[in-house]
Amino acid sequence: MKLIERMEAWAGECRVNVIRMLAILALYGQHLANFYWFQGGDIDDAFHVRVTMLVLSWSVVVAAVYFVLRRGWAHPSLRFLTTVWDAVIVSGLVMLSGQPRGVFVMLYLLIIASAVLRMSLPLVYVATASAAMGYLATLAHYAWVTIGSERYYVEAATRIPRYEQLMVLLVILFAGVLAGQAVRQTQRVALSCIAKENDS
Repeated sequence: MKLIERMEAWAGECRVNVIRMLAILALYGQHLANFYWFQGGDIDDAFHVRVTMLVLSWSVVVAAVYFVLRRGWAHPSLRFLTTVWDAVIVSGLVMLSGQPRGVFVMLYLLIIASAVLRMSLPLVYVATASAAMGYLATLAHYAWVTIGSERYYVEAATRIPRYEQLMVLLVILFAGVLAGQAVRQTQRVALSCIAKENDS
């Protein structure tokens, strides 16, 4: 059973890494389309350069993970490191966007969804905690750095409503609960199949 779990974890990490690269290409491709064709005036050069550097750093990690997995060196800690790194990069994108709301915040849910493919409950916990802490970090960055604490707490127009913050955190939490249930269900089905094969 342990061998099967290790093989499935390795296969899951390979699939997640491919999906990660496809997501990077799709998201950056959409950014380039906005920058050069659709809304070029709304995206300044400095923002474009910062996003490009962030995407390049993410891509370097994807290439390194591919190199490691290709040689079968999938250490159990790799999935935790890549999950935390994904949360760091997503948080960076949210911070660059100017405020922790809108489409970039939804990327935190992809981090939790990716944990299911690795068949690990501890990883689901780490993914959920990383997404929640990443979101909280972006809220702090927005309030204390982007806007400034004096202005943020004085001007109501600059604040993100508390109910919206709590709603995002609850969505992240329950996405983690659902991901954990999916992993548990899959593990139960796998054990049931193995038990039936042994009986026959």
